[in-house]
Amino acid sequence: MKQSKYLPLAAILFLFSCAFFSNKPKPDQLKSCLADYYSNRIVIESLEERDGVIKEKDGVKYYDSYINADIKFTSETKGFSAGKRYKIVKGHIAFIKTDKGWNCQEVNIGDEEMIEIKGSTGENDGGSDKNNRTNDKPRKRTAQSDFYEGRFPQASSRLLNQQEVSRYSQYDLKIMRNEIFARHGYIFQTDEMRSYFLDQPWYDPKYLNVDQMLTDTERKNISLIKSYEY
Repeated sequence: MKQSKYLPLAAILFLFSCAFFSNKPKPDQLKSCLADYYSNRIVIESLEERDGVIKEKDGVKYYDSYINADIKFTSETKGFSAGKRYKIVKGHIAFIKTDKGWNCQEVNIGDEEMIEIKGSTGENDGGSDKNNRTNDKPRKRTAQSDFYEGRFPQASSRLLNQQEVSRYSQYDLKIMRNEIFARHGYIFQTDEMRSYFLDQPWYDPKYLNVDQMLTDTERKNISLIKSYEY
């Protein structure tokens, strides 16, 4: 009988925890946001959320989410042909919290994050990106999937061009450039970058200097990014 006194409290705590952990956009909202981005001309065959983070600024809550997804275009749109299937690698979707709930604010999926799925087996064609990687120096981490993390993995995997770099904000360029160092385990000296990357689950700070670990591709990308960042 004594234990029954604690059941209401346990139920309240359970409901509170459910409300807390559900305080983010639902999977259907992620899919809807992605579908709207492609003018509802896609079929979303699978979608996996990665690294979802709730942030708050000036009393407004934001939600940054990164996704992997398999999609198929149902009609010609944005240069993609009907019937073709693609894998989205680390696409970015952002939401803003309003009185009516989470509203989709931004979708950022670069061409380099759209990998065409060839044939019925679902195997993908790495294309020129794969060829670029073979010319890079050996990396500290052996698992490719572990190394190319972050919002802008392309900055380490292949050469960037002026057109794609010029479309990003100065802050995004700053993150893009510093992600290159972060992937090698650089220990950041500024509070801003140290705080940002310590929030990234893939970041493993180890070294005060990683210059010798940078690949030729990364060095060229750093120089290009700097020219647009400042």
